[in-house]
Amino acid sequence: MRVLCRADLPDELDALVNELDWQDEPQAWAVADALAWDAPASWQAVVTSILEDESAPEDALGPLASVAGLRGWPLVDVLLAVLEDGVGDLGATAEAVARLGGAAALPLLSAVVEGDHDPTVRRAAATAVACFDARALVAYLARIVALEPWAAVPLALGAGAEALPVLAAALERTPSPELVLALGLLGHLDALPRLLGALADEKLAETAAEALYLLTGAALHEETELAKRSDGSGIRGVFIERLPTTPDRWRAWLEVHGGALRARPALRHRLGAPFHPLRVLDELARTTLKPEIRDAMAVELTIRHRLPYRYSSRMLVPAQRSALASTRAELERRPAAPLGSWVSDGRAMR
Repeated sequence: MRVLCRADLPDELDALVNELDWQDEPQAWAVADALAWDAPASWQAVVTSILEDESAPEDALGPLASVAGLRGWPLVDVLLAVLEDGVGDLGATAEAVARLGGAAALPLLSAVVEGDHDPTVRRAAATAVACFDARALVAYLARIVALEPWAAVPLALGAGAEALPVLAAALERTPSPELVLALGLLGHLDALPRLLGALADEKLAETAAEALYLLTGAALHEETELAKRSDGSGIRGVFIERLPTTPDRWRAWLEVHGGALRARPALRHRLGAPFHPLRVLDELARTTLKPEIRDAMAVELTIRHRLPYRYSSRMLVPAQRSALASTRAELERRPAAPLGSWVSDGRAMR
């Protein structure tokens, strides 16, 4: 597909639409990535025609909607029709609508959030709703998060300090990686003891380490050899950098640096300092965190600070850098929010 894009052969895409196995997610998203990376701008017309074609494969609609969102193609009305029909990957379509600023989709997105959909779809729709009206969403998510962990991250991306006991109680009731990550994204320092405790749970330890890093910025990455697969296959001698998943090094770091953090208990924290969007942009440029965490940090800037929703870990690195640079320029033109303030919908929370 990238070759077709580079050769500018849009009719070939149109001819292949019904031949591709869109139910094969790796294949479908490889096609979407190729179009997002390499398709000429003129290909907007053929993508639009496929999205509008009632005979097009339903499983193609989500990936192609994602292309429109990543490329910034003004297809909000087309995507609204897809949402209204309730077909395809509604989570991908919801994200694309949020990227394009389609506030008119709020009623449709809210119906997806409250509907009988897969949790990943409801989470994506909730995140999209928060891009337009976070405060109206937070109360609903706080009511359901104890029973539905998918709601934790969207809640953390738009809520104030009052969400800490809600998330903590939900974690105690239903331990899950989503709730652990939400505590790190929320930015409340009182979450530290709970995150340290989560390191003892093998299913939560890796996410707990990432959440601790989001709060503390502790440079504790260590080189670890990749474990062999369960069938014994794999390449020996391949090492990755990861955060420690046992409490000893974290406790030692907090003994030295924790006093500086605790001196600012009322402030929201990210990466060891009072929250500031520029620190988020710096971290996104490093590409060290998992893609899903980087994407959550990026959309948070839209939810809380009303910055354009441009960045995606699906982009090629040069495009990621361009998106971060334009977001930085936009941020620098605006009045600065006080360091560590709890902000939502572009306004400080009381």
